[in-house]
Amino acid sequence: MVNMINPSSPVYSHDDAQGHAKPPRKRWRLFWLIVLPCLLVSQTVIFMQPAIYQSVATVLTTAPTELDQVNIQADNQHVAIQSHVLLGQAVLEATAKVLTDVDVSGTAWDVVRLKGLLNVMPVENTNLVKLVAEGSQPEQLRLAINVWIDSYMDARRQFIAHNTDDVSVKIQAELRRIQRQIEDKRLDIDQFRARYAIVSDQSADNQAHARLQGLNQSLNKALEDEVKAKARLDTVQDAIAQGRAVLPEDDTRTMAVLLQQAEKLREELAELEGRFTAQYIELNPNLRKVKEQLAEIESKIAQKNLTGRDYAIQEAQNHYLTAKQAVAAIQAQQAEHKRLASDHTSRFSELQAMQQALLKLETLQHETQLRLAAIDAKQRQNYPQVDVVEPANLPDKSIKPDYLTQSLVALAVVLGLALSAIIITDYLNAAPPMPPDAPTPYATIELHHRPRPMIDVDHQPIQASLNHRTSAELVYASWMFARADVIDTFQSAAPEARCLMALVCNGLTSDDILALNAAPIDPDTRTLTLKDGRKIPANASLLATVDPFDGWPLGSSQDALDALLCCAAIDANMPDAAHVSVESLRDNYIAFLVGQGIKLTDLVKIVGPLSNQRLTALARSAPETLRRNLDEVDTDYLTLPS
Repeated sequence: MVNMINPSSPVYSHDDAQGHAKPPRKRWRLFWLIVLPCLLVSQTVIFMQPAIYQSVATVLTTAPTELDQVNIQADNQHVAIQSHVLLGQAVLEATAKVLTDVDVSGTAWDVVRLKGLLNVMPVENTNLVKLVAEGSQPEQLRLAINVWIDSYMDARRQFIAHNTDDVSVKIQAELRRIQRQIEDKRLDIDQFRARYAIVSDQSADNQAHARLQGLNQSLNKALEDEVKAKARLDTVQDAIAQGRAVLPEDDTRTMAVLLQQAEKLREELAELEGRFTAQYIELNPNLRKVKEQLAEIESKIAQKNLTGRDYAIQEAQNHYLTAKQAVAAIQAQQAEHKRLASDHTSRFSELQAMQQALLKLETLQHETQLRLAAIDAKQRQNYPQVDVVEPANLPDKSIKPDYLTQSLVALAVVLGLALSAIIITDYLNAAPPMPPDAPTPYATIELHHRPRPMIDVDHQPIQASLNHRTSAELVYASWMFARADVIDTFQSAAPEARCLMALVCNGLTSDDILALNAAPIDPDTRTLTLKDGRKIPANASLLATVDPFDGWPLGSSQDALDALLCCAAIDANMPDAAHVSVESLRDNYIAFLVGQGIKLTDLVKIVGPLSNQRLTALARSAPETLRRNLDEVDTDYLTLPS
């Protein structure tokens, strides 16, 4: 069929729809065509798998300790080595040879077959290993593990016996060599004592050492006295350099009396100077005498300080030189006695070194003898140090495969494959969708309008930053108008509409405007006072429009104000005039200020308080690197800059 209104669009009839529908019978045919062969093949492969059995034996690679000995700690390295030995070529060859002789079934046993059949699993943190055999014949598994254990124990027994013989021979040769070294070392020590007349092992018994120790103590005492004398000399010199008084102990009391007299005369002179003038004091002999006495005492104090300083520094220097000479004398005596004691110390150290070497040789001889005795006592060559904790068992059920699980998985995969094939076939053969039987009513048509961005030829960077914002970030604006269209409407509007637009584009809300019975503008401060007492700065357009206007009030309700603005926009042929209202125009004014980067604290001074959510949206929409004060932005939205 052909659509007469639009020939390019096909029209579907009921018969066409039935022709494109896929009958369920075809789907079932495709389903069984896939399921039956795949299910037959998969189930056949699964149930044709041979059953695998497992036989396990547990072996302790180190023999258990005797009742009177400490338990042996787990040795992971030893267990790892024995695991490699069990799977080694020598043990497996011996196992295959024995199995070929004892197996009555006539099975051909070789190393390759045993490597695929046998495995070793160490038990963590123990000396135990699990010997595992997996195969399809349970009786052969148990036989293979038991023969494997016997072959391993024989190999271990031969290895220990061979090592025991070799180690015993080596240890005996080592003992003979150590004995000869001990005898030679003892002879050297006796000869050394006789040569240097060393009769005691204590160095303090020698007179030279005793005298040297006394000199060391005297030297330490002399050095301590020297340090104290030097510190005293440095203290006196520092005090003199800083101008402080330095006196011997004998002159301290005399200096205290002089200082007391001087202080008393200073107080008396200060009292006289407070009562009389300096000229009168000079002319009066009695009064002048006080001043002369003070000068005389101060002269004595200065002389005493000078004399005491020289005496103190001389005394400190004498003490320091005496202590220094004592140290030099003791050091000279010490050097002489060191030479005498040095020879004895050197010889004594040599003797001690020889004795230490002899002690080490004797200790080594004792340890080696213990090793040889332990080898002879334990007779490890007769015990392979292996213990079978649990022999191999005859498995009674298989460990794999899990026929039921594999069968169910295969069934699920086959069903999924069949359903996927049906879905893909239906998708590839699907007919185009049928058109609705009736045209869509106009009530269900959804118009999508994309508002035009505000045009500001004088603030291109600011407008560019706004254009990069998403619609979610511009939630503060209900509708965006072109600034040029708003200005054209303002210029062509009636006085009432012009006054209303000027108030709205100065940040006033509908409630603020309805509360005005006049425009209380202060011409000196250029501010507008609202009913709640808030004062906002008035821009040039508001001053030029409100001043000559006398048609107050502008309206009785918010709807009346919105109607006044809408009529003005329609009369001026403004695009999107139906969306012009007090709220939308005020939102455009706020966007105009925020786009210039005005600080939000200055914004609320103009437009009044805003909610936290709206302030957050405005902050996201503002330029990120631009924050301007109120006096740095253009607040006149209704006048383009020249």
